[in-house]
Order: sequence, then structure tokens, then C-alpha cells
Amino acid sequence: VVINKKPARQQVVALTVQGEKIVYILTTLETDTHFYALYAWTVESLYPQNQDTLRKVSETFSIY
Repeated sequence: VVINKKPARQQVVALTVQGEKIVYILTTLETDTHFYALYAWTVESLYPQNQDTLRKVSETFSIY
């Protein structure tokens, strides 16, 4: 994944929070001076229909 012309990494993490199954898309990005971690999440039952949107949201991150 490339964000703002910088290489980024994405991974999917699934876990249970207070009895609710949650799926996160974790996107990390590093510049010369900063490290960014973006979390986009949904409940597990909605992940199949939301995964593309969650990825797009993370990939539109801007650095000024």
C-alpha cells in the first residue's frame, strides 16, 4: 500500500472486545520524522461488506 507517496503496511487483526468480535484494519506509515498508526474497525459480522470501505478510508490519509 502507498499513502502520500510513502510505503505503508496494512494488516487485519481480529479480536474480541467485551464479548464482541471486532475486526481491525491496522495501517502503519513512517516518514523521516513521524510514525502513524491508523485503525479502522467494524464488528466481525459486517466485515465482509465493509472491508473495502475501511481500506479506502485508511488509504486516503494525508500528511501535511
